[in-house]
Amino acid sequence: MVRPATPSLAGERDATAARFPGVPVVPGMSTGATDSRHLRRLGIRAYGVSPGMNSRAEGKAAHSAHGPDERKPVKWLEPGASYFREIVRTLAL
Repeated sequence: MVRPATPSLAGERDATAARFPGVPVVPGMSTGATDSRHLRRLGIRAYGVSPGMNSRAEGKAAHSAHGPDERKPVKWLEPGASYFREIVRTLAL
């Protein structure tokens, strides 16, 4: 069964298409915890979006979550911030 896209997912797809044409957006689920649980407890929908980026080669290397080296290359700072800003603007309208 395919579920309809949430506003968050639709916003993320729009922002991704604008910034990175042809890159697919695939919903995922984190095994960690976020502060959004406090919002959900109050009945406020909360979604997580990560502007963290890396190439396939970087993802397979040490630059991954909880790997021996969690640093991200500086080259991803501006594109990641711009991408995140676009998602926020998309959802805020």
